[in-house]
Amino acid sequence: MSDLADRLRHERVDRADLADRVALRELVDLYAYAVDRRRPDLFATLFPADGELVVTSATGGEPLVLNGRDGWARAFTVVAPFTVTGHFVGNHLVRTAGDRAGGEAYCLVHEIYQAGDSPRIQLRFVRYADAYVRRGGRWLFQTRVLHFDWHDDRALGPARDLYRETGTVPMPRTGDRP
Repeated sequence: MSDLADRLRHERVDRADLADRVALRELVDLYAYAVDRRRPDLFATLFPADGELVVTSATGGEPLVLNGRDGWARAFTVVAPFTVTGHFVGNHLVRTAGDRAGGEAYCLVHEIYQAGDSPRIQLRFVRYADAYVRRGGRWLFQTRVLHFDWHDDRALGPARDLYRETGTVPMPRTGDRP
C-alpha cells in the first residue's frame, strides 16, 4: 500500500483541506487556460488588486513585475509573439494555513511561433512559486513567481494526421507498453 493510502487510512481526512486543495488546483488550471486562450479578462480575476506576477529572467536579468489591472494586460505581451501556447500543468504541491497557502506548480509550456517562413516550437519547463490568499471565499494568487528552468527551441515539422494517412487509429504495439 502506498504511503498516502496508509496515511489516509489511519488519519482523519480534513474535508475542508481537501476542498481548498481542489480549489487551488483549479486556480492554477484557470491561469493556464486564461493564458492559452488569451483571456485577459479571466486572468485579471485570478489576482487581488494588490497581487503581483513576477516573471524571472532566464538569463539572470531583472525580473518583470506585473501588478494591478494594467499589469495584467501587460502580462499578455509576453505571449503575444506566439501563435499558439499550451500549458500542461503537472505537479502541484500546496500547504494551507487558514486563508493563506503556499505552493509550487510545475508546467511544460509549448509555444509555437513563426520565424520567417518557418514555424518553430519552443518547449519550456517552468516552475511557479505561489502565495495564495482567500478573499471573499475565493482563492487568488497573492504572488506568483515564474521561474524558467530550461527550454528547447526547434523547427516544427508539418502536422500529420495519422488516421487519414493510414486509415487506422495509431496504437502502441504490445511490446511498446511499459
